[in-house]
Amino acid sequence: MMPYFVCQSHECGHRFFERSALAAMSGCPACGEDEVEIEDADWERAAPTERLHHSQRAADVRSEAERLLACYKIVEPPVDVERIAVGEGLRVVRKHLGEIDGFVDDDVLTVNADHARTRQRFTIAHELGHLILHTRGTDDNSESEANQFASALLIPREILRRAVRETPDVEALRRRFTVSREALWIAIKEERLERRLASS
Repeated sequence: MMPYFVCQSHECGHRFFERSALAAMSGCPACGEDEVEIEDADWERAAPTERLHHSQRAADVRSEAERLLACYKIVEPPVDVERIAVGEGLRVVRKHLGEIDGFVDDDVLTVNADHARTRQRFTIAHELGHLILHTRGTDDNSESEANQFASALLIPREILRRAVRETPDVEALRRRFTVSREALWIAIKEERLERRLASS
């Protein structure tokens, strides 16, 4: 059975497989986060149709984010994620929550007031992801899907590709999208845009 790794970064949640548990020492290959948790997954025995299902789910998650962007006529960054949340029937409040990022209770989305603005934005997008994707309940993939949704909502891939052509600088792009460097870099790697960027 192959070790199954899950990145513990709130903004990443990347799942990956390696032959050796020692791979955890090198951290997440998507964002570089050091904290990686090992789980067990019988990936080698997984049917091709099961892997196809995961791929289709990822495409569905992105499609839902793109649908929301189109609904609110978002064509330029930064995405006004709070306006979208309000439009979807939520009231956003900020409180001191300790280690908690945020949560939704009835129609109130509570965000940790102590977190950086970029993290608060990601939390709002993440909770929106749960609201839209998981109306019938959650499963083992729900947190990862909510992270994927947040990434696709805050960093629309078509807008990102255009922005990289216009401003091939990571820090300038980070400010433009108002996201963390880690979240931006994950999106850049997914779109294979690294080579178009200036040295960072």
